[in-house]
Amino acid sequence: MATDPKDREYLKTEDPTLLKDTYTGALISSDISKLKQHKIRQRQFERSKVAENEINSMKEEIYDLKGNINQIKNLLQKLIDKEE
Repeated sequence: MATDPKDREYLKTEDPTLLKDTYTGALISSDISKLKQHKIRQRQFERSKVAENEINSMKEEIYDLKGNINQIKNLLQKLIDKEE
């Protein structure tokens, strides 16, 4: 049996866009347009994950900045209270 995909045999199925790999028994799509669509969706998904991670990172930074601002406000209030 051939382990190299180029050397394998493929059988036609009832669906003209699918072939059956005789070595693994897997069904393989021969529809190039669906493959292109899948790759586009995959890239979009990856981009959305990157954007989501960036947004989450920004949220953490904002949370940290809010904490820093509150610390500064408290320190300023203590200075004002000392002067009075």
